[in-house]
Amino acid sequence: MANRDQPINRRGSKLLLIDKRTDTTPGLGNRFCAGLVVKLHLHDFGNLVLRSAVFGKHVTYWESFKFPTDTLLPNQNFTMNTNLVSSKSQTNYSSGYYNFYFDDDNILLLRFQDPEPLVSSVYWPAPWLGPFQTGRFTYNNTKNAVCYLYW
Repeated sequence: MANRDQPINRRGSKLLLIDKRTDTTPGLGNRFCAGLVVKLHLHDFGNLVLRSAVFGKHVTYWESFKFPTDTLLPNQNFTMNTNLVSSKSQTNYSSGYYNFYFDDDNILLLRFQDPEPLVSSVYWPAPWLGPFQTGRFTYNNTKNAVCYLYW
């Protein structure tokens, strides 16, 4: 969910896309581009992709698989800069107390963090177990995981 801690709640809101690196609108720069066609496409496997076709050239500006909020779908990559944050409850979608991420030893962790009083602890795997005891290995430095679905 975009802006999950400060959602937009009024009518007449507009969507504006800005490239953080250049502080411009993707594909437009600071001027209008007559050949720009922007499409939002939901793939069958769940990836929502914003892309354009400028004079036959396809450019992807954003895709949901690269910026997950609180859910992973099958075949979705989970990388070192990705952090899943739970919702507070089933009806309150603001940031919750659980974070899922790669730690500095390349191990996936689920951490509980309660802001008041400040309590933080590793929820999964058990913190007293080493990486090899939990079936995880620190020798893989790619920090890239893929979510698979098993039946």
